[in-house]
Amino acid sequence: MSSFHIRPLGPGDEAWVKQLVKDRWGAEEVVAHGVIYYPHELPGFVAIQDGDKVGLVTYHIEKDSCEIVTLDSLRPSSGVGTGLIEAVEEAARRSGCRRLWLITTNDNLNALHFYQKRGFRLVAIHRNALEVARSLKPEIPLIGLDGIPLQDEIELEMPLSEPKTCWTFRSPVQTDWPQIATLLSESGLPQAGAQEHLAGFLLAFRQGRLVGTAGLERYDNAALLRSVAVAEGERGKGLGQELVRRLLDQARVEGKEMVVLLTTTAASFFPRFGFRTVTREDIPPSVRASQEFQGACPASAAVMMLNLRQPPSRGPSPAG
Repeated sequence: MSSFHIRPLGPGDEAWVKQLVKDRWGAEEVVAHGVIYYPHELPGFVAIQDGDKVGLVTYHIEKDSCEIVTLDSLRPSSGVGTGLIEAVEEAARRSGCRRLWLITTNDNLNALHFYQKRGFRLVAIHRNALEVARSLKPEIPLIGLDGIPLQDEIELEMPLSEPKTCWTFRSPVQTDWPQIATLLSESGLPQAGAQEHLAGFLLAFRQGRLVGTAGLERYDNAALLRSVAVAEGERGKGLGQELVRRLLDQARVEGKEMVVLLTTTAASFFPRFGFRTVTREDIPPSVRASQEFQGACPASAAVMMLNLRQPPSRGPSPAG
């Protein structure tokens, strides 16, 4: 199965959104905190995989708050839901929002698990809120998932007040190598060839501590993106996206025609930047001669390529 990409909703998606929401939510409208929303009228993002629409998120911005109204992934455990949330988070930040929030129900234990793992905090329980919701949308059942009585709304939020520029970025020096090697090891990424191409790396620091790396190896008109690693405590905050974006911008400035990568664990992360899965035969021989292609990465690793001769595709911001 190939990876997915994310794009903003457009006028041609309205009928699909209506049908998906009706199928997944029981009607064309949804109700949260006493408000009726029509998702087909809201801004949002759609995930595309193999030409099929496989995920939807819609949102509503009011003042300095962005509410996720609906989130549906038709390919569970594929990274679609995470990618859609990241797209909304970036949209909210660009709109100057200080809060990303949502409502779920007391029976939706999977949602509570999913959102908390991605940086949301439980901030309120609105007891018996479903009684009000049923007066607006009678289709809401009395019994929810796993036979749990459907009674309360649970509010979760992710503060957006901390800017993503809390990191500092710089090129490495040779004395950084021990820290880089440690982070690559902790992230399960190969070190072979990295030190020899250290000049092409970008490092991220928080309060003097190395928290992220990414590197470019240059080969004629192509570049190999490698060693995208983020320290455990910094994951889910957009640092990996920022590192990749900065290096891709650098590759464009240098006039590279393509960027190539190998990955065993992040094939769902890179399509948001325009990468697509290809075969090793599609890669220039100069890149295939790199240590990553010659054995540092296993033969089972996914091969992905970004064509820089085309206009840049949407990243994970809506400007993905």
